[in-house]
Amino acid sequence: MKIPNGARYNYVAFRSSEFITEENILYFPVSPYEIIERHRWALTTYSALAQQMDCTIDDISEAFQTDEAYTIFNGNNYTIAYNDTKYVDRIWFTLMHEIGHIYLNHFKDFEKTIIRRIGMSKKEYKVLENEANAFARNVLSPAPVVEQLEEKSTDKLCTYFHLSKDAAKTRLDFLHSDVYWNNYTNVTFKIL
Repeated sequence: MKIPNGARYNYVAFRSSEFITEENILYFPVSPYEIIERHRWALTTYSALAQQMDCTIDDISEAFQTDEAYTIFNGNNYTIAYNDTKYVDRIWFTLMHEIGHIYLNHFKDFEKTIIRRIGMSKKEYKVLENEANAFARNVLSPAPVVEQLEEKSTDKLCTYFHLSKDAAKTRLDFLHSDVYWNNYTNVTFKIL
């Protein structure tokens, strides 16, 4: 299948709400570690890879063309590696972003994604990144839940949903468009 020309926000909204239902997510914050463990996907850190390969974290980042995280699909299972030197809230978003690539079927639907992004154009790469980002924000901090909060400040979103300041700001920037695309019916969410 060909990578679309633009991010499919309606598809991402549908899949993220489906994911929340399938994963029985009723409480926030949502731990990406628990989801990864439940699916038995392999998880490793850049530090562990650097030690194993006797190189630096910068070498790992350069080899995989990202200093955040990457996912490999071997046809049967997924392996997620992430940069554990980032701060915790950034890591949570990054891991949910990688889960988004998996759940949105980026590895199965698009042949170009199987081995890193070497065969993709910048535009194709950006489309898939935008979809994974939208998935992450809509799972970690669903728009209908945020919309119901009395106080919608970046500080409150950081506290409630374990988001970085940048992710909280983006959540607020895209709140109205994400509410438009998302449809959660008969679900009650709680913030811990």
